Amino acid sequence: MPTHELRRNRRERVDGDVVHSGGEAARRRGDGLTGGTLEPGQLPPTPPAGMRYVGFCGACRDFVELDADFACERAGHPRESIRVALLAREDEPLPHMPALNLGALFMPALWGPVHGQWYMILFYPLWLVLDNLIYGAVHGSGMAVLAVVASLLTAAFTIYYALHANSWGYVRAAADRTPDEYLRVERRWSVAFVLIAIAFLVFASWYNIAVRPGLPA
Repeated sequence: MPTHELRRNRRERVDGDVVHSGGEAARRRGDGLTGGTLEPGQLPPTPPAGMRYVGFCGACRDFVELDADFACERAGHPRESIRVALLAREDEPLPHMPALNLGALFMPALWGPVHGQWYMILFYPLWLVLDNLIYGAVHGSGMAVLAVVASLLTAAFTIYYALHANSWGYVRAAADRTPDEYLRVERRWSVAFVLIAIAFLVFASWYNIAVRPGLPA
């Protein structure tokens, strides 16, 4: 497999680095993992002695060993499924990406914009509609079936989003952060978003129980 130069810019060479096409090359720090850009149609470089390439498989939503064709060795997914490839030491454990992102599960309306997915702010009006449907069903002024269906659909989409959030979030950050750095940041976001979600739930419950029943119809 021929060796190719992957460049951060026209003057600086980044040896043995590869990330999904379209990202900026960036040297990794501290844990032996590196990342950069592989141009469309370009063959992957040969790893230096004592190193190997591992990849983040979009289909597996986790890091996998790569075969000679840069495809997923774990499940046989094609090279096109490898969203990010990292250069790691031969004796270095394979990184692991958690299946579920708790921050995206509890506060998708905040997690999304923080990670560049601004359309997720639409969750705010969705939550308001859902709150009104549930309130109407509980107090007999709305359709219980509609409230149940809307709640189930919202929960299903939220879980789906949380299961894929790390795939989207890590690929977006891969040019600037190692897997460990990304996960450290995500743990902080998760704590913050869980606390915010609890505050939202407490406020909504107080409002619907103590305030809303006394408002004019």
